[in-house]
Amino acid sequence: MKKYYNNYPYCHKSEMRKNIIYSAIFYMPFYGLSVFGLIFHFLSFLSERNIWNLAGILILGTSSVYFIRSFVMSLVDSTKGRIVLYFDNYRPKENDGEWAYLYGSELAKNLKFIDSYLKNKGKTPLSDFGFHDDYWDGQNEWKQPEEMLDSLLCVKEGISSKGLPSSPALEKEVLVYINKLERAKVEQFQCRLIYRNGTDTAITPMYMEQREGRFP
Repeated sequence: MKKYYNNYPYCHKSEMRKNIIYSAIFYMPFYGLSVFGLIFHFLSFLSERNIWNLAGILILGTSSVYFIRSFVMSLVDSTKGRIVLYFDNYRPKENDGEWAYLYGSELAKNLKFIDSYLKNKGKTPLSDFGFHDDYWDGQNEWKQPEEMLDSLLCVKEGISSKGLPSSPALEKEVLVYINKLERAKVEQFQCRLIYRNGTDTAITPMYMEQREGRFP
């Protein structure tokens, strides 16, 4: 079974395709009607040059550019992803540090290299900590935070020693996750990792009510 796709977890492939199809279906009526209207007004302007056809060209031209640009941006966003930290229980505290859910993009796009490094060091690869999303399939394979913490401390050491790509963004993500896992170790939260396609970090209360765990 394949584990990676362009250095991302292999589930990135299906999630990316699913979101590309969704974007195409969502935006098609908007840019389709705008482009059709633009063509109609342009042809009308060629036969009858009046202010109404000119206004139609300007308005629908602007709309067409906006919707096509939005569609292209959504396609680009679909090619990205994040590996986010997930706990079976979590209670925010004052001075709790940064919200870990904002991070994970560097871990995701470097996963193959990170897993290979961890295997060579005799540590548990990040791929062994999940990626299935309980929001969709209802499955959670919780792990003890000590094991993931051990792996991420190894990743931190690899970044410092140049054994892994020296990236300030990757190092930042690792430090944020380590901070959360150290608290999880003390308070005995179980943990895992979930893959999220795209860069959107919005979460609604209704969305969280359908989840077993919490994003720290």
